[in-house]
Amino acid sequence: MEQKDIFLCLAKAALESVKNIPTWSSSILKIKRLEGNIGFESFYTVDNTNEIPIDTEADYKTSIAVHELHKNMSATFGENSRWNRLKFILYPDKTVKIEY
Repeated sequence: MEQKDIFLCLAKAALESVKNIPTWSSSILKIKRLEGNIGFESFYTVDNTNEIPIDTEADYKTSIAVHELHKNMSATFGENSRWNRLKFILYPDKTVKIEY
């Protein structure tokens, strides 16, 4: 899976999570990765303030994308890419911010 496909998959999950929210300023996927396991929590913000929890629309394909991202980063950065948490933030203008 190419990196653009990985980020597209994460963006789709974030966007699906807010599909029934009329006004949002960010959709957030908090991802936890432990060997072989992926956990997702979803939130949205209004005016980029307090994170409000919502149901996560992440699926098996999204989990595979996270594993692929970790694998790609490990291949590129070696031991320096040891992360187990990721915060993927999608904004209404389709820009993203990623925090490790």
